[in-house]
Amino acid sequence: MGDTDPFPGWRRALCLVVLLFSPSAAFAQGISMEQMQMESNTFHGNDFTQGSVPRYPEDRPPRPIYRAVPRYPLAYAQRGVQGTVLVDFIVNRDGTVARATAIESPDPRLSQAAEAAVTQWIFQPEIRRGEPVISHLQIPILFRPPADSDDPQARAIAAQAKGDADAAGGDFLMAIISYDKALSLVPGDPEVIYRRGLARERMAEYRPARADFRDAIRLDPDDSRFHLALGEVDSSSGDWADAAAEFDLVVRLAPDAAAGYSGRGAAFAAQGRDDEALDDFRAALSIDPGDKAALGGQSGIMRKRAKMDPKLRDWTELRYRTFQVVWSTVNQEYFDPSFGGVNWKAIREKYRLLLPRAANNDQLRGLLEAMLSELKKTHFGIVPREGAVFNPAERVRIGTAGVEMAIVGGLPVVAEVRRGSAGAAAGLKAGDRVEAVDDIVIARTLASLQKAGVPPARRGLYITEFVQSRLEGPVGSKVRLALLAPGGARRAAVVTCRTNDAAWSEPVGRTPSLPIRWEAVRDAGGIGYLRFNAFVLPVIATSRKFLASLGPRDGLIVDLRGNSGGVLLVACGLSGWLSGRELVLGITSTRDGVQKLDVYPQAGAFTGPLAVLIDGRSASTSEVMAAGLREAGRARIFGEPSAGAAMPSSFKTLPTGDLFQYAIGDVTTPGARAIEGKGVNPDVVVTPAPAELAAGRDPALEAARVWLSHERGTR
Repeated sequence: MGDTDPFPGWRRALCLVVLLFSPSAAFAQGISMEQMQMESNTFHGNDFTQGSVPRYPEDRPPRPIYRAVPRYPLAYAQRGVQGTVLVDFIVNRDGTVARATAIESPDPRLSQAAEAAVTQWIFQPEIRRGEPVISHLQIPILFRPPADSDDPQARAIAAQAKGDADAAGGDFLMAIISYDKALSLVPGDPEVIYRRGLARERMAEYRPARADFRDAIRLDPDDSRFHLALGEVDSSSGDWADAAAEFDLVVRLAPDAAAGYSGRGAAFAAQGRDDEALDDFRAALSIDPGDKAALGGQSGIMRKRAKMDPKLRDWTELRYRTFQVVWSTVNQEYFDPSFGGVNWKAIREKYRLLLPRAANNDQLRGLLEAMLSELKKTHFGIVPREGAVFNPAERVRIGTAGVEMAIVGGLPVVAEVRRGSAGAAAGLKAGDRVEAVDDIVIARTLASLQKAGVPPARRGLYITEFVQSRLEGPVGSKVRLALLAPGGARRAAVVTCRTNDAAWSEPVGRTPSLPIRWEAVRDAGGIGYLRFNAFVLPVIATSRKFLASLGPRDGLIVDLRGNSGGVLLVACGLSGWLSGRELVLGITSTRDGVQKLDVYPQAGAFTGPLAVLIDGRSASTSEVMAAGLREAGRARIFGEPSAGAAMPSSFKTLPTGDLFQYAIGDVTTPGARAIEGKGVNPDVVVTPAPAELAAGRDPALEAARVWLSHERGTR
């Protein structure tokens, strides 16, 4: 059991060593090997509890061979802050220390000092049966100020106190001398170094002051005062970029302090970054309405803007606010805080510099889309407000050509033309390949996507969705198409989008309404066919009635081809009518945690053989449902690999009025297989050819019917 137990010491031994921070111990830079070996008896004998008595001659407990002494902050010693820190840690098989954590402590700074020191300790590892093993130990470390006035620490405290008094009296030279004396007695105390830096700054000795502040930060990077002081020195020297970086750290470490915001605002203003400067000045004033730096900085920018053309001023402010909402929303809500290795802060700087080029909302949308594409994930985009429907009056402006596209060989091909539609009137036919839309040549666009590093499957999806979106434009809009028939003949067509007479879903929050296409039939042979274009609430009710009508010996095809997704919970609800037992469709991960997409069977659920059809335009929720039903052993999948675009997302209204769709999570199959960027591979791959589509054939549907007939025959 020894070597397989990752924390054997937890049940076997508790090692207690007390380091008394008396005057002599507090200033030692380390303890020699000889001292450690002399003190090694502290770690065994009666201090070891159950199981520590050697069972084999070669067994021995862990023994320290080097022990770094924690630094007792001089300011704490001066104020009499003291107490014991209990440090819990692991001794690895090679004697190094891992996971040093203060589990009891009187003060966070003392915890940091104790943890930092114990992490540097080195042990002879514990030996059991002749082999080194991992040990789990706990050590209390006592911090206490010196009682002897002649002790170096006591003298250092006195020197620091004199330096403070000299600085308060304006004698900064003597203050520096006093701080130097304190540091000669207690080398490397960050508080004393910081105070010496302040005295040097008051004497306009900016270079040595900057060096002191940097040393203090190196020793204690989490003290916001040190970063604030360095930022102020950088500002005094005109190093505005460095100053902004330091003030940014102040804001992170001390978000309730006005000085960080006003300092960063001043640095931004000096670089001409007025929008960001105003944001910071306003943040500072919300914390401290009397912050003079923020008041002055804000007034200066407002006077400058008063001289601008009103339209340009309003657009400049609107543009920046919109940009900031998009960036900060991703920064705060994207499921992966590491952004998949993308430096999201650097991305902000990159596109902020390009922001002045966006002279109108169309250009701003393009810039924001480009910024979001840096994440290389789906479910990010800007939806023009005029393209979103939130009430019945807006539905009449969204048209359709009545044409359904498919991805065939990575290219957009007409898969279906509905009878009596605008597409039929324009002469579009199934099997036609679209070579150009208006002035956009498909081949050139695909080449650009390839050059940008977009993978082949994603290229086909993007270009086909683009063509589909043009064929679902505003009512009355005309779309010019260059077409290639399966036989090789080329022709042109002009389609005028007509009113979309489909039923519409209701908006959910900021998620807009969608036109719903739904089909459900049962043939004379007992095979049902269910198809819908999106997972929206009305689909559950309509599908439930159809599924309840199927008999126990019937078969069912659920066609998710071209289904762009929708609400995940709708897929869970619908799946409850497709299974006689509980199952899990997938697992979502967000910043709030992990959640299973549970499916609960409904009374009267269809439990006969089930085939699911997917293709390259099956995305998001349709992929989750297909993969989940397949992994649960409930369905067999036919068709082509799905889009690999499966991320839970949300919508937000931007200051411009446009909608911002952004991913808030990731989703995997129950077996932890990724869907985003991978897609779902069918059990039976069936790729249609344009000639088959032109002939009215549907190879994937045919293959599913053959399988269902066989399955029903074996029951």
